[in-house]
Amino acid sequence: MKLASTLRSDLRSALGARDRDRARVIRGLLAEMENTAAVPTDDRRSVGTKGLYSGEAPRRAVSDEDMRRIVSRELDELDRALELVGDGPRSRRMREDRLIVAGYLTLS
Repeated sequence: MKLASTLRSDLRSALGARDRDRARVIRGLLAEMENTAAVPTDDRRSVGTKGLYSGEAPRRAVSDEDMRRIVSRELDELDRALELVGDGPRSRRMREDRLIVAGYLTLS
C-alpha cells in the first residue's frame, strides 16, 4: 500500500500548503480506496448492535494493484469528461486535476 501511504502524506502536505485543488483530488482518490475496501453488503458478517464498534463493518486490504486500477479509472473518467466539456471554463480545472492524478499513476 505504498501508493495509499503516499496519498495520505501528500494530503497532509497539500492541506498544510493550503492547496485546495490538490487536496480535493487526493481526497477523492482516498475515498475511492475506502470504497474499494468496503465489503459488499451480502458478505458482511453479523455485527452487534451495541458497543463501541457496533457500527464497524469488515474491510478488505487494498493492494497497490487495486490503487493503480483506481488511479487509472479516475484518469479515464477525467478524459471522458474532458471530451464532453470541450474547452469551457471547467475544462481548465479538469486538466489540472488530470495532471495531479496522472502523477500518481507514474508512482504506482
